[in-house]
Amino acid sequence: MYMSPAQHLPAPSHHYPSFSVTLYPFICEIISGEITLYWHSVMVWQPVEELHNLDWAEADGLVIEEFREQFDSAYA
Repeated sequence: MYMSPAQHLPAPSHHYPSFSVTLYPFICEIISGEITLYWHSVMVWQPVEELHNLDWAEADGLVIEEFREQFDSAYA
């Protein structure tokens, strides 16, 4: 699969009890090919307004919030 990064989102850090993680999220455009899962067993396409219904890791929640804000301001 070939993807093109279309937009960079802020890189949030999250501190769990035993470690910290910094995520570097991008909004990407699929140019060609099929998505192949390597680390996850399931992939779903969700409308933006339903993203909160999925079971996210705590660190992912920060990225989802930022994405929703960017999406809402772009398509309001």
